[in-house]
Amino acid sequence: MKKINHKLANKIPVLAAIIFAVVGLLATQVTTFGLSTIIHRFLPVFPEQTNPIVVVAVAFLALFLYKLWFRPEYTGSVVYSEYKKVWVLLAAYALFFAYGVTELVISHEPYKLTFNGFCMALFAGTLEEVVFRGYMIPVMMRKKKSIAVALFVSSGVFGLVHGANGLAGAGFGITVLQVFTSFALGIVLGGMYLLSGNLLIPIAIHTIHDILAIGMQGAVTETGVMKTTVTAATLLAQIPLVILLTVTLLFIFNKKNMETIYSVWEKKWKLSEE
Repeated sequence: MKKINHKLANKIPVLAAIIFAVVGLLATQVTTFGLSTIIHRFLPVFPEQTNPIVVVAVAFLALFLYKLWFRPEYTGSVVYSEYKKVWVLLAAYALFFAYGVTELVISHEPYKLTFNGFCMALFAGTLEEVVFRGYMIPVMMRKKKSIAVALFVSSGVFGLVHGANGLAGAGFGITVLQVFTSFALGIVLGGMYLLSGNLLIPIAIHTIHDILAIGMQGAVTETGVMKTTVTAATLLAQIPLVILLTVTLLFIFNKKNMETIYSVWEKKWKLSEE
């Protein structure tokens, strides 16, 4: 099998990462639409609410195609995993998550998670991690291996994409806030992927996060759009996320932890076999 010459990935990995994200997102959506149409035609009992499950299947197929694109260099999204350091970030997120649940319980927010809402959380958690972490981070860690570039570019694009919620009915202020919160969460999820080398970890955390948001936050619709306005209370509510973001950045850019990240990604990319 002829090996592909990755000129763009070699010279401008950031641009290659962005192209992978855009093309991957569009291709996944188009493929999902086609498969869902076929399924509903031959299996009309298949409910439309389960379309996100088709997205999940297509997203994992896309990861396999990504691995083939970089054959035989790239070992894949879930191999050569390292869990000794990522547990620190998982513990920090668990505290953040527990605080969010406690706050919602105290405020007597009704639990409104539906099957459709669960499917949407699974859809977003999988597709967004595959596109913005699974596609973008590996190519930026391929040769130059700049942890800062891989982390901030992938999280920046992830945050900016959520600006599209303004077109779905969210106000300007809350859209800007959601861009920031998505960026911050992207840093946390990206850090987990960089430290562990296993994309299943940020997929699981992202899905859990969205289940909480959709199921317990009254201002969040089933499609993930925030229907509220920016107030002093909403700004103060971001303090735990800012703390989580700060802890994540300090932990990732610790010298020893950076060495762990480099080691993980050296194993994930077999460039010496070129």
